[in-house]
Amino acid sequence: MFAWLLVPVGVVIAVYADKITDTIGDFEWVESWMGIGSTHTFIKLVGIATSILAFMYSVGGLDSVFSGLVKYF
Repeated sequence: MFAWLLVPVGVVIAVYADKITDTIGDFEWVESWMGIGSTHTFIKLVGIATSILAFMYSVGGLDSVFSGLVKYF
């Protein structure tokens, strides 16, 4: 119902990833998995994914994606 509110939240997360990383610090598991300095990239990817998934949910795109996957399970 309020998924459309997550689209700008995801954009804000992606835009302010540097400030978010400075505030919360580095993620050790991300640094070991993706390399040194990749916490910024990970937070930007989370923001972009949040925006895309929220938009898809708002317009019904996730329903069509998951309905196609259901037949395999």
